[in-house]
Amino acid sequence: MRYLAAVLLVVLAACGLPAQTSPPSSSSSSASQSRTSSSSHAQPTPTPSAGELTLRGTVEPGVESGCLILVTGGQEYLLLGGDRNVVTAGADVVVQGVPRPGEQTTCQQGVPFEVKNAEPG
Repeated sequence: MRYLAAVLLVVLAACGLPAQTSPPSSSSSSASQSRTSSSSHAQPTPTPSAGELTLRGTVEPGVESGCLILVTGGQEYLLLGGDRNVVTAGADVVVQGVPRPGEQTTCQQGVPFEVKNAEPG
């Protein structure tokens, strides 16, 4: 009986351990990052602040209620934050902000993009 209790204790303790994962590789060349697109919208352009991008395009409703998507340069971005008087479905906008690819959302669509500034496009 003690043996069974000890085994059960070890099994239950192991269930609480986090899974081991390796971080994604961040090695890529700048040549592989440049893409061409036949889209009428401009490619995302880096701004002086590290990691910030400026995106230009038309805001579209996401597949989930309340989610707003900007498609530019062949990439979908889930717009997080920003002035909702500017960032609305159907609006042409220019947004500046930071991609947050690891952020969890309920929208299940696009790369999360934290909007720092939004202007009509």
